[in-house]
This record gives sequence, structure tokens and C-alpha cells, in this order.
Amino acid sequence: MRFAISITAKRFAHRGLLVNEGNPVTASPSFSLCCWIRAFSGGSYDYREKIRGGFLNGIKLDDAIGLFSEMVKSRPLPSIIDFNKLLSAIAKMKKYDVVISLGEQMQNLRIANDLYTYNILINCFCRSSQLPLALAILGKMMKLG
Repeated sequence: MRFAISITAKRFAHRGLLVNEGNPVTASPSFSLCCWIRAFSGGSYDYREKIRGGFLNGIKLDDAIGLFSEMVKSRPLPSIIDFNKLLSAIAKMKKYDVVISLGEQMQNLRIANDLYTYNILINCFCRSSQLPLALAILGKMMKLG
């Protein structure tokens, strides 16, 4: 966490130095406060940086599960696209039972699934030889439209 904070602070300082050729740019107090809160509030933006920054390439299973729990706790909740990226990364590790479990947790938390999420779950059920459950998900997809 401290590493992320120091990088964010360096980015702000670096941008300020680049904009005005070596002289830090002074901004309004409200802008400075906004950046300070956003950079150092810790939490809700970390998962976005990890997902967009290529963190999911070669991610370990424990890190992926930790990222999922971080995403679930964040407010506002991440988009289903972010959850799908994480589920896809775990499925590529061939940890199909983990993907199915996380999909159930998403359903219990009332996180709305889309067609891509259902596709990931169907593939995981099929690859783990649970064809009846894969067909149940397919039926649910058709019922929901």
C-alpha cells in the first residue's frame, strides 16, 4: 500500500514539473485536496490500477482471490467487466472450482452477471465435468433473455 501511495505522489510531482518546465504548477486548493484524497484514501482505486495495468498477467491464485475480496469491499462496486477480467484470469490458471465459487459469491452479493460472465461459468462447469450445472446456467441465460 505504501508503495502505491509513493508512486502516486511521484506521478503528481512529476506532472507538475513537466507542465511548467521545472517549476511546480500551483493549483487551486480544492484541486489539491481532491488529488490528496484520491491519492491517499487508500482503497477503492487500487483494484482498477491492478486490472488495467496488466497485473492479471501471471497473477497467483492467492493474489487473485485477495483482489476479488478487495473489489467486493470497495464502494462503489466495480463494473461487471472488471469482475469478468479477474474470473477469466483465474480460469486461464485452470482453477475452475475457484471461478465457480467466486461466481456463486457474486450471485449471493447480488452482483448482476452478463453474458460474458455466464460464458465463463459455463466453460468452467464443462471443463470440470459438471455438464448438468453448465446446462442449468445456459437455461438461466435463456430465461433472462
